[in-house]
Amino acid sequence: NQLELVNAELVSEIKRRKQAEKSVQSLNWLKEIRKELVLYNFEKRIQKKGRTLIEIFKNS
Repeated sequence: NQLELVNAELVSEIKRRKQAEKSVQSLNWLKEIRKELVLYNFEKRIQKKGRTLIEIFKNS
């Protein structure tokens, strides 16, 4: 039946698009997490450097 065929194609196309949307959302989510991690690591490095500077000033 032609109608059933078209319907099945539509259903699989909808599923495919939903899957693609999920992938894009996951990708954006991962990018956000990566940004957060980079900032976090950057802050940690700065804190460490700041501490060493403070130690140097204290000990001088």
